[in-house]
Amino acid sequence: PGRAAPVVDVDAAQLPRSVREDVARRLSAFCCETEECVLAVLQEAGPCYAAATESASVVSEATASPPMYCVTVIDHMNDARPYAERLKRWAGGLRAVLFSRLAPTAAAPGRREGCVLVLQGDDALVGGLLTSLRSEAVDRDRRGRPCKERQAKVLRRSAMTPADVAL
Repeated sequence: PGRAAPVVDVDAAQLPRSVREDVARRLSAFCCETEECVLAVLQEAGPCYAAATESASVVSEATASPPMYCVTVIDHMNDARPYAERLKRWAGGLRAVLFSRLAPTAAAPGRREGCVLVLQGDDALVGGLLTSLRSEAVDRDRRGRPCKERQAKVLRRSAMTPADVAL
């Protein structure tokens, strides 16, 4: 009475509809309308879900797009530390490497120039980072006001081939 019943949560939203219906059919076979054997349902749920996710992963691996890589040149970063932190946050789910050369000035002691950002991963994530780079404030101008990156140039953005070397 004082304790809540255990909840089993299986996320099957990413599985194809036919697989979800098959799992539901197989689990329904263990239950009748007046009586449910929860233990039997749970015992069958594990193998059903494992089989469904295995077959779905085989399908998704075959249809998944190849990873992309992108090489972007960023002319300068006036406030390099927060800029790099934003890039790191935006690059969640991607492999990213940032190369830069220290070029301090009196107005911007943390300034870096000739920065190269190399990304590897899903095309949608790469596109999201590039969109954020141009649409959100990422750096500071000479006067210390937040500014968006307007001078970044994408040198190359293409699918990786098996012959490509990982970062």
